[in-house]
Amino acid sequence: MHGKSLNRLLAATVVGAAALTAAAVAPASAAQVARQAPVCLDATNDWANNTDVRLWTCLNHRNQKWTVQSGQIKLDATIGTDREVCLDATNDWANNTKVRLWTCLNHRNQKWTVQDGQIKLDATIGTDREVCLDATNDWANNTKVRLWTCLNHRNQKWTVQSGQIKLDATLS
Repeated sequence: MHGKSLNRLLAATVVGAAALTAAAVAPASAAQVARQAPVCLDATNDWANNTDVRLWTCLNHRNQKWTVQSGQIKLDATIGTDREVCLDATNDWANNTKVRLWTCLNHRNQKWTVQDGQIKLDATIGTDREVCLDATNDWANNTKVRLWTCLNHRNQKWTVQSGQIKLDATLS
């Protein structure tokens, strides 16, 4: 009889430990489904030509402040300086081409239109393949922003708000 009692006690202990483990895991998995903080276009702290534009949690820092002016998207901190910096699409508009910073030159690869929540490269509007600013499917900090055929997907929907360019899908 003593052996059966010990087995029952051990079984109860194992069941209790499993229940406690499951309870301890629940908050962690709940945190994984929590809503992501808004992400913004970010110029990093290096404004040199050819610097990648990325996504970063919206922090209201100067490297996240932009102005849409005469079709160009300019980094606010450089406006009025001897070297204004713009959002630039390079000369290759293929899908997955990076978007970068470049000295504002008023070239067609620096002309954008904000239309119906999308940021479109002007030179492609009305063609058989319009090109948009695209956040990929990964919205983690430091994810590079790219060009992609305009598909009206949520990773191509942006809001220009208080000088920031925010990815709509991350807004609450």
